[in-house]
Amino acid sequence: MLVQLVYLLLKQAMKLIHPFASGIASVLMAVTTDKHPGVLVKAFLTMEYFGEIMGTNLKTVSRDLISMVLNSLCHSHCRVRIAAIRAIHRLVLCGAHESIYDLTAYCDPNIIPIGAFYHPTTKTQYLALLSLDRSVAVREEP
Repeated sequence: MLVQLVYLLLKQAMKLIHPFASGIASVLMAVTTDKHPGVLVKAFLTMEYFGEIMGTNLKTVSRDLISMVLNSLCHSHCRVRIAAIRAIHRLVLCGAHESIYDLTAYCDPNIIPIGAFYHPTTKTQYLALLSLDRSVAVREEP
């Protein structure tokens, strides 16, 4: 699996990864489109570890990574949701604090897009969905 290879590279060569951060971020974004729960859990674990290694150097990419993880917060397997929560937690600390607006579906009342008058859009409040999750482990995840 490609995700396992990336994870092992991160583990073995932490200091040498910095020049290849954009390539690793691209691979992780592509892997999050997979539907297999095992691949998603490993991808989110890798994202979390990637965030630990890179720290605030991921500020420009962390918001894009979080936007790819958001759909997995509604996955049917609770272990995927837990891994997604942990990855989002780490990436928010890396500089993606504006993604909290996406998690809460916040919309500034003074800014209304013109297209909203003709084609209404819906936003998902992911944090509200997680607080009402059917799995106790997901609800208790810090």
